[in-house]
Amino acid sequence: MAFLKFEALDQNGKVVSGTLQAGTPAELEIILGRQGLRAVSIDGNRLANAPAQVAQRTQMPRPTNVNPVATRKPQPAPVQAQPQAIPNNPQQSFVTPTPTLSIKNQIFFYSQCSSLFNSGVGGAQLFQTLGPQLPDKFHPMFKEMEQEISNGSTIADAMDKRPITFTPDVASTVRAGEMSGQLGVAFAHLSNTAARTKALNLPLYYFFFMFPLLLMCGIGGIGLQIASNSTIKRQDEAGGHLPPVGTLLEEMGSKGWPYFLAALATIFVFYAVVRTIYNYRFRRLRHDTGLKVGPKRARSEGLERFSWALSATTRAGISPASAVRTAAGSIPNMILREKALAAIGNVRENESLAQLLMRSGMLEQQQVYMIQNSEISGDVPGTLDSIMRSEEMNYEGHTSRLRLTTSAVTTIFMSLFTLVMVAYLFTMYASGLIKMILAQ
Repeated sequence: MAFLKFEALDQNGKVVSGTLQAGTPAELEIILGRQGLRAVSIDGNRLANAPAQVAQRTQMPRPTNVNPVATRKPQPAPVQAQPQAIPNNPQQSFVTPTPTLSIKNQIFFYSQCSSLFNSGVGGAQLFQTLGPQLPDKFHPMFKEMEQEISNGSTIADAMDKRPITFTPDVASTVRAGEMSGQLGVAFAHLSNTAARTKALNLPLYYFFFMFPLLLMCGIGGIGLQIASNSTIKRQDEAGGHLPPVGTLLEEMGSKGWPYFLAALATIFVFYAVVRTIYNYRFRRLRHDTGLKVGPKRARSEGLERFSWALSATTRAGISPASAVRTAAGSIPNMILREKALAAIGNVRENESLAQLLMRSGMLEQQQVYMIQNSEISGDVPGTLDSIMRSEEMNYEGHTSRLRLTTSAVTTIFMSLFTLVMVAYLFTMYASGLIKMILAQ
C-alpha cells in the first residue's frame, strides 16, 4: 500500500490534511468517509465531487483505525529493558521482553475489549479501563500502550511492538477489525479462540498435574520399600523388640533419602521442561508439533480466522491485495501463516481476489471457485462468511476428536505407569520377605 496525501472537509466544514496508508485513492476516500470526512483532494488531485470553496485549514488528528504516517513532533521513547534476541520470530529479530498473557487473562481481556468497544469505549480508554484489572506486571506495558494510542498509533500497531504478549496473528486480527470497523467482533473472535484452547488443554493440564505426582509416589515408594525391608530384617534379627516407627525412620534417613531427593528433583526437572517448552522462543516448535499432530484442526482454525478477516476487510471496501495480506497475517498457526504470506508474495493491485486466494494455498480449489463466482455476483463477503461457518464446524469436530484422543492417551499412560510401579513395589516387598525366610 502507498502513503497518500489528502485534504478533506470535516463535519464543521473545516479543511483537514494529512497522509494515510491506502491501496488506492478510492480506498482512501472510503477510509476518510468512515471518519466522517469528505475528501477534497488526494495526492494533489482535486476530486470531481469536491466543493468549490473550502473553509479554514487545520491539521487532521490521526485516527485510531488506520495506518497513519507520523507528522507530529517525535516524542522521547520510554525507557525499556534491554531487548533480547528472539530467533523464532520471523517478523523482527529483537523483541523487548513483555509479560505473557495466560489463557485465563486472554479470555478476560479480549472478551472485555469486545464488550467495551461495542458499548462505545475504544482506543486508549480500553487500556486505561482494563489495565488496572489485570495483574500488576501488565500495568507499565498497558500505560505505554495507552500513551502510544493517545498519540495516534492504532491498537494493532501497539500490539505489533509487543509480540510476546500479543502474537502476530492477534495483531493482524485486530488490524482487520480496525480496517473494517468491526473491532468488537475481532476481539470476540480472539476470546472464543482462547476459550477453545483452554478446553483443548484441560486433558494436558490434568496430565501435567497427575504424572509428576505419580512419579514422585513411585520413586518415593521405592525408597520407602527399601527402608521397610531393612526395618523388617532388623526387627527379625532383634526378635521384634525394636520400636517399629523409630526403626523405620532410621532406615529411611540412612537408605531412603536419596530416593526422596530424586523424586523432588524429577518433579522440578519436569516442570522446568514444561515451562521452557511454553516459552515464546519455542512457539515454532509447538506450532509445528500441533500441525503434525492435528493438521486438519490447525488448518480449519486458520481458515476460519482467515475467512472472517477477509470477509470483514472486503466488506469495508479494502483492495483485494491489502485484504488478503491482512487476512493471511491473522492465521493463528505460525507455520501456516508464513507459508500463506510467502505464497502471496508481491501482488499487483489489479489481481482479482480469486487469483490471490489460489496462490495463497489457504482455500481448496472448490472454495476458490466459489469466490470467483461470487466476484461476478457481487457477494464475496457472504461467500466468505459461509466458508467461515463451515470451517468453524470442521474445527469444532477436529477439536472434539483431538480432546478425546488426548484424554484417552493420558489416562491409559498414567494407568499403565501406576500398574508398573505397583507391580515393581510388590516385587521388592516379596523379594525382601523371601530373602528373610531363606536366611532363617
